[in-house]
Amino acid sequence: MELIRLFQSWTDLLGGAHANLYDEDVSVWRTDDHFYHAQGLAHVMVHLTAAIRREYEAELRDRGTVLELLAQVEHSLARAALLKPLVVLDGDPAGLFANHRRNLDAYIFDARQLLYSIREELEK
Repeated sequence: MELIRLFQSWTDLLGGAHANLYDEDVSVWRTDDHFYHAQGLAHVMVHLTAAIRREYEAELRDRGTVLELLAQVEHSLARAALLKPLVVLDGDPAGLFANHRRNLDAYIFDARQLLYSIREELEK
């Protein structure tokens, strides 16, 4: 039960990060703030996910799907945590310059969706 509540909180946090990363009306001076805030969440959550997998491994051994989903969440969050652009750019999705917020958002959104799947599995 405590894992379900924890993952609910995490999906809420990642949902807020997703909204900030996907927002179209962000000034050039706030782009990196949203990027690094979301990346900070990913840094923290990737380590907590690894700790949860170890802590609850015995209880979840019979639920291999949950352990596999947790591994995928950890992978997505690790990828998000390791993005290191020299300058955070906010280019047009079809333009020449990268849109680092959108790139980071792909990993954040993936982790969030996986957490939803874990919650559904735990509620069964």
